Amino acid sequence: MSNVTWIGVNKKEITDENIRKVEQYFNIKFPMDFVECVKKYDSGYPRPKIFDVPGQDENVFSKLLTFDLESRNSIIQVYDDIKDRLVHKVYPFGKDSFGNHLCFDYRSNPESPTVVFWEHEEENIEEAIYPVCSTFTELLASLRDLEEED
Repeated sequence: MSNVTWIGVNKKEITDENIRKVEQYFNIKFPMDFVECVKKYDSGYPRPKIFDVPGQDENVFSKLLTFDLESRNSIIQVYDDIKDRLVHKVYPFGKDSFGNHLCFDYRSNPESPTVVFWEHEEENIEEAIYPVCSTFTELLASLRDLEEED
């Protein structure tokens, strides 16, 4: 995570109890690398922020969703708002600037979810999910600045 700087981080401390409540709500365990990041940088904006999805233009990881359950941008509130359009066992953790979300996909391996991109405008629920990478750490390591075109 050393190549990423976080800005606009939530000042409210995120505790193990906050995380446990969300895990119980979803009936999952979040990856440890993600939990460690959220405890320090909840609701933060990563810099650099560009990541690639195979077959698409570059995408933007705008911010982490918050574990502050009183916030309207809480991870549970966002999930509840979009769950009818999400594949089962896929849970949002971050968003871009256009209504799309980075999610953990627990369908193949409940112990080690992959990172996927959910495109909100895609009508077919299955086709709205695009694989990004295997782990949260891999996602952070892949973040880069927008390349200027000549």
